[in-house]
Amino acid sequence: WYTEGGYAVAPWLELLDLQKFLSLIGNNESKYPLDSSGSDHVEVLFTFPLANSRSLVVLRDDAQYVRSVVNELGLLSLTSEDIWSVLFPDVAKSLARAGGSGKSTKKSMRMEVDQTTFVQCMMRILSGTGELLKQNNSSWADFSPEETLKNFYLSFDLAQSKRVPLNQLMCGLTLLCGGKKSNKLVFAFGLFGGDDSGKVGKKKAASKMTHNDFFFFFRSFLIVMFSCCNQSLSLSADAVTQYISDTAKSVADDVMKYWKAKKVEKVKFENFSEWYNEGGFETAPWLELLDLNKWVLADQLPVQQQSQQQTQQHQSQQHQSQ
Repeated sequence: WYTEGGYAVAPWLELLDLQKFLSLIGNNESKYPLDSSGSDHVEVLFTFPLANSRSLVVLRDDAQYVRSVVNELGLLSLTSEDIWSVLFPDVAKSLARAGGSGKSTKKSMRMEVDQTTFVQCMMRILSGTGELLKQNNSSWADFSPEETLKNFYLSFDLAQSKRVPLNQLMCGLTLLCGGKKSNKLVFAFGLFGGDDSGKVGKKKAASKMTHNDFFFFFRSFLIVMFSCCNQSLSLSADAVTQYISDTAKSVADDVMKYWKAKKVEKVKFENFSEWYNEGGFETAPWLELLDLNKWVLADQLPVQQQSQQQTQQHQSQQHQSQ
């Protein structure tokens, strides 16, 4: 009941776990639409534990920022599969037209893509949804989908090589798409543990991941979370990279240690799910952020619930007075 929608009725149950939650931003401090209250008060939604006693802090402003971005780009109307089914062949075709016939441009989920190709392919996908055409009515006057996608790409180019594996970009993008957390995890798992043909999520039983796969799997999510979080503005680029890498490695270590004790070298999705349910949710609670309803869209709920509660109280008071 809770997973299928109960979290929207009783989101305050999340408070039972004081370790849950986090968010995402770009490289500048450009303004984005705030709630009508316009308050400058900094409100912390959640604090997530990271490796080496560090923390990832999620503010309400971060949630508002991400909600504005996904609304402007129209990502809530798209699932990860929707984007990948077009992005993968489009990127492969674009790289082939650019003259890539070598091993580095082989059509695979791990093929490395440059910023221009990625942004152009994504713009074709997003323009096709019709959502970008609604920008004339946007409350974010200076929003640029191209610049947002460029910043997204740059956050993954940690080595500044101007080439990033496509599966890592898509894994990070999964966090911002519509869909359930469980479906997103199945899809993202296939990006690293699949057969490299580009067909993701169809045969999850066949997908298996190594320690290295898990490192990039977790790192991809963390990159997007940090890039959307105000906390990163107070840290150097090197510090952010260290936070992300240390945590991704620590969690990957934990997954593999759990299954190595059971003589499992390559982990299937069902193994990963067991690890998560048996305690992994405490090691990587920030994976809950894959469900946008629990943080990006959650701050719309209290107002509605408060209004309903006030109406119920008013009706109760009227009944008592009668």
